[in-house]
Amino acid sequence: MEIGWEFYAFILALFFFHISGGMLAAIFHPDDFSRQSFLLSYAYSIAMGCAIAEYLIELKFWPSMKGDTALVYMGISMILLGELIRKTAILTAKSNFTQDVAENKSKHHQLFQKLDGTGIGDLLSFALRICIHH
Repeated sequence: MEIGWEFYAFILALFFFHISGGMLAAIFHPDDFSRQSFLLSYAYSIAMGCAIAEYLIELKFWPSMKGDTALVYMGISMILLGELIRKTAILTAKSNFTQDVAENKSKHHQLFQKLDGTGIGDLLSFALRICIHH
């Protein structure tokens, strides 16, 4: 049983997700920056431990699911697309984006209500219209 490259790709994706998210939180919300800005918690650690256990179980009992398979490449593609959408949304919203659920509107908050051709919402709306019409 040899751990494959896809496991290391998963770990790298997790590392990038948390470090880049924390860095963006530090840039846009320096006063609120803390350890929680990296989106790590006890429950999340358990979930990631389960994901690693799932990988190892599949590797032992169904090794053909690992390695150079279409499923692995589809998963990596979904990770990359998700990160691209998420980071673009954060960069578009700038200081209006936060990891926290707000119960009250901040005096500095600006609500994005219209599509003006400059944000990720515009891009996704355009892509969705293309998919629906074809």
